[in-house]
Amino acid sequence: MKVSRWVFFLLTVAAMTLAAALPVFTKAAPAAPPDTLLEGNDSLRDAAGCWAPPGAGKGVQAAVDAVLSRSSGEYGIYIRELDSGYTLGWNETERFDAASTSKVAIMMCAFREMEAGRLGADEAITYTGADYEPGTGSIQGTAVGSRWTVAQLLEKMIAESDNVAKNMLLRRLGIGTVNAYAQGMGAYSYDLYPNEITPADMGKLLSAIWRQDGFNAESRARMLDLMTGTAYEDRLPRNLEGIPVAHKIGTNGDTTSDVGIVMLEGAPFVISVYVDGVSESEAAATIAEIARVVAIEEILARRQAAPQGGCLNR
Repeated sequence: MKVSRWVFFLLTVAAMTLAAALPVFTKAAPAAPPDTLLEGNDSLRDAAGCWAPPGAGKGVQAAVDAVLSRSSGEYGIYIRELDSGYTLGWNETERFDAASTSKVAIMMCAFREMEAGRLGADEAITYTGADYEPGTGSIQGTAVGSRWTVAQLLEKMIAESDNVAKNMLLRRLGIGTVNAYAQGMGAYSYDLYPNEITPADMGKLLSAIWRQDGFNAESRARMLDLMTGTAYEDRLPRNLEGIPVAHKIGTNGDTTSDVGIVMLEGAPFVISVYVDGVSESEAAATIAEIARVVAIEEILARRQAAPQGGCLNR
């Protein structure tokens, strides 16, 4: 009996000694599920390489306030979360020069008229001397008398911001018709002459596209497609690589703008930004930064996890 106890004791000591000498293997904690909106999306990083800089995660208002505190000029901003309906604004009811963002309502009115059978996508419109307008677009370089279909003019007007295409469509639709359409959609400040609008009213028009308010699914899809991947991607979409942005820029004098729908998976939002009093390049960079921080705040809210101790760099 005593021998058995000693054998048991010696075996126990040997087992403990062997266990201490062997490496300890522990089950690895499961990896956090990848976030397709952040993983590998370097365009969302700031200058320090952070997806979310210190202070991020406090909400959209705080994030935009921080950008504006570092910026000069006068800003009019309207943001609407399309899933919740929550809105935020900075000077959002002030009138700004709409510049080429007014082309959004022209496009919407044209699609409304096509659905009603009063306008055809294949209907040809002749370019006349009265339609000429310098600035953006390529039709101005073609011969007066050339003919363009409504579908071609819509693509030129949105993708290239073609001013001649705008004038040709307005001649066919009627300025009064477009104004009445936009105001009937709740954008009461919309007026092609003197071409003004508030950021909030532009947000109403963009929200109507997303909600398919007054349009069939085909028209909605076509409008979003026209506004995505334009010739001018240096503002709202600049820092949102991989996230589709349906948008329309505007530039006139010292007013720079971009308005659009950021189709962030799970958290799409409307954003309209108008800037007065700074150079186009400075305004474009600030618009891009505003879009970036809003997208990050929407992602963080969806993740329900703010970065701890500074930068979010997984």
